[in-house]
Amino acid sequence: MFLTAKKEFIDKALRDIALFEQGGSVGMFYALPRASIARGLRERVTNPKSLDQNQASLCGPAAFLYCLLNCRPDLFATYVIDLYLTGEGRIGDLTITPSTGCLSFHSNPSKIADVDWVALASLRDSENIWFQYSSPNDTASGATAPYVLAKWFEKAGFPGVVNETNAYFSKGLPTLLTGNLQAFAGGHVCLLVNDNMLNDYQESSMFCNHWVVLQQLTSYADDDIRFSVYTWGSIRPVPPLGKKMSRDDLSGNFYGYVSAGRL
Repeated sequence: MFLTAKKEFIDKALRDIALFEQGGSVGMFYALPRASIARGLRERVTNPKSLDQNQASLCGPAAFLYCLLNCRPDLFATYVIDLYLTGEGRIGDLTITPSTGCLSFHSNPSKIADVDWVALASLRDSENIWFQYSSPNDTASGATAPYVLAKWFEKAGFPGVVNETNAYFSKGLPTLLTGNLQAFAGGHVCLLVNDNMLNDYQESSMFCNHWVVLQQLTSYADDDIRFSVYTWGSIRPVPPLGKKMSRDDLSGNFYGYVSAGRL
């Protein structure tokens, strides 16, 4: 069950965004307008679920930064502003330095919002050694392994990080219930799934391909499992409204979770 950020952190983030918006110099992301970044930052601070990977393969960064927005929006705002102005951002001990390819991205709102490119693509690109993440069409260079997501939480200073995932063998209801206890206590729980779960949930998968953030588990009967998740810029019900998910349906597309306490 997600808690919102303290008002003092929201207010500080909004003040920092207002100061940034007044500047006139071109940032390191020279093809992205400062006004667009400021506008997008303000929207995400006041409405965290507006953070959206859209057409880009950036579900891991989206899950991590959605969690950050819900507890420390001031750190998120500082991170994005510093990235835009200097080409480097920090969250605790996590240092993000995007490549020239990432910095050279030209605005393409139909694929991803400007502010989300700066925030999400920079984080993922900074992990890459051989490939630059320079386009929303990139897939392999945008994927996030569980150990990488766990490392982001740890370096950012989140307490009690747990990596309870298996990329090859699916998990079941007991694992989801354990994760839900942490979410109910105010923690952050990122579920590793195959995106069949969001629509074709009765079609089992052979691999995981998507990160979502658990919001609330509302039913866990054997033949009627229901919960909600953050993904793709919105809160979605799983299964879709009017449908029922069984234990077997869940196990067919659920590969565990990475969780962390509240920052």
